[in-house]
Amino acid sequence: MSRYRFVYPCFRETTATAIEACETAWAFYAGTFKVLIPDNTKAIVVEADPLAARITPEFLEQTGRLAAIGRPVTVEEVAESVVFLLANEAMTGYTSVVDGGLTALGPIDPSR
Repeated sequence: MSRYRFVYPCFRETTATAIEACETAWAFYAGTFKVLIPDNTKAIVVEADPLAARITPEFLEQTGRLAAIGRPVTVEEVAESVVFLLANEAMTGYTSVVDGGLTALGPIDPSR
């Protein structure tokens, strides 16, 4: 676990600068991060909600294209993985990352 703190100062809060900040952070950390806390910035969050926040389509598209599958994971795909885990009573403990391969890629090139 890194104890580095990443700060990306910018003069305007736009989706483009939020994407640029994330890409710069990914380069700094030599890979993607599992958790991003956007602090309800309007450049990323359309509607804040503790359980069902809506993220801007531009931000989802940009981060999704970095995943191995080349797009964001859908709600249905996450639900299917949950159903799979719940359907097997022998499954007593498992951590499943459903992110389209984003965290498995390791260091990334944001320009791809």
